Amino acid sequence: MLGVRIGRVCAAVAFAFGSVASAQGKSATSAAETRTIAALVRRFYADSVLSDRSTIATARFAKLLDTTPTPGAMLPRGTRLAIREIERDSAHAVYETESGPEKHFADWYTYLVRESGKWKIDNVRIFELPPVHFLILDSLEAKKNLPDSLGFARDRMRLAASSNAALKAYFAAHKAAILKLASDFESHTALNALDESGATFPADALPQGDRNALTAAMHALNLGAALRKHDALQCVRYKIGGAEQTTVGYMHFGATCEKPTMGTEDVMYMERVAPGWYVYRTG
Repeated sequence: MLGVRIGRVCAAVAFAFGSVASAQGKSATSAAETRTIAALVRRFYADSVLSDRSTIATARFAKLLDTTPTPGAMLPRGTRLAIREIERDSAHAVYETESGPEKHFADWYTYLVRESGKWKIDNVRIFELPPVHFLILDSLEAKKNLPDSLGFARDRMRLAASSNAALKAYFAAHKAAILKLASDFESHTALNALDESGATFPADALPQGDRNALTAAMHALNLGAALRKHDALQCVRYKIGGAEQTTVGYMHFGATCEKPTMGTEDVMYMERVAPGWYVYRTG
């Protein structure tokens, strides 16, 4: 019996070490692949000349680019590049590249596919606020004793111009208040939209007291609008701001909400910040 028990113990130890070795092997492979993809992305954004685009781009994307200069040819030499992986599975990957100065950065999103065993770029989109956004923001930040309305505009514009890391940190710092706002807004099933002025769609969807309370809560959180489609009540966007189609904010997905796919719809970027919650960018 003692020999049997010793044999079982040895087998268990061997299995445990085998599992650890397997996990370490997969981790090492994943890390190596991450480095490979990151190097490819860096080349696309840093190299001023890419003589053979077929080595890093799919045929579809290379045709779309045609003679268009790559980011590496457009960005000034020495531009700061911060590259990170957002998501990856066996066939697709999404990478973020921040370029430029800390305050007025551009946020590039690179969508890659595995093609015949090699990773290649299949699309690129950029989130960049117009220069006028920063001109107005700089002007507001230079002024003192702003009225509440302009103070709200300044703070919202500042948040809209923040990095993804800052947006995730902001959500974490204000999570309880954001969840409370979402609970209150989403409890009104006839309400599709509320903006910073208190205007709703439909116009008569809220009693005045609820309208005032929700608007005040949005102002306190530097949010400019709460939006959802009538046929998708559990898919809600809490927009911070932006310009026209270039927007940024937080999305809340209920159990029945079909999540967008990055890069194939208006959402170019989304990243989980809490169960059912994502920070997002459109453009």
